[in-house]
Amino acid sequence: MPRAVPLPDLYTPADVVAALQDVGLKVSERTLRERARRIGACRQLGKALCFTAEDIGRILEDAQVCRSEP
Repeated sequence: MPRAVPLPDLYTPADVVAALQDVGLKVSERTLRERARRIGACRQLGKALCFTAEDIGRILEDAQVCRSEP
């Protein structure tokens, strides 16, 4: 029997959106996909899109920083 190839932990856009909603952040899958593609923080095979933990970190780092006025 062939040996299975170990894969990194992969997350679907729905997984990421659900995790963000769990911490009170509202974002659509569409917005997440668009941002990820724009900054190159995703993995795509055909029409399937997924993320590694590093990709998710890059997406969050790319998010706009809120600045408070002094």
